[in-house]
Amino acid sequence: MGVDSDLYELVLVLHILAVIIGFGGMFIAGFYGNEARNRPGAEGLAVAETTLKVTGQIPTIAVCAVPILGILLILLSDDTFKFSEPWVSLSFVLYIVLMGLATGVQVPAIRKIVALRAGAQGGMTAEMAALGKKAATVGAIVNLLWVVLLFLMVFKPGQG
Repeated sequence: MGVDSDLYELVLVLHILAVIIGFGGMFIAGFYGNEARNRPGAEGLAVAETTLKVTGQIPTIAVCAVPILGILLILLSDDTFKFSEPWVSLSFVLYIVLMGLATGVQVPAIRKIVALRAGAQGGMTAEMAALGKKAATVGAIVNLLWVVLLFLMVFKPGQG
């Protein structure tokens, strides 16, 4: 096929679209989380619940599609790109790390905050604030990893 084929270009468009929807949706969620924290009572709870619901749907599917589409791009490239290239290997490692942080630490903390806040009629407690700091710190790391991944995809350092 090769990188000039219509199929390759279609998969590339889908890959970029998945990145925009997935990473963009999750990147912006932290800003909404901050708004939820700053709003008292039911209003803040509604912002938090909506953010969790919206970012837990389509952006999550898109983020999961990104490596699948990336693998297809490598396979369709007719050896223009190889799994053995450092930028490809590092991209997979970083993706696994950031998904582990997001799904293993950040999202569970956010879900717990929303559940606790619902039980407190939208009020904030010290436990929720601590969980919020944890989620924000991990979120910043995850967002930094997204940026590093983007750098790797665009510049392809070490490509042979």
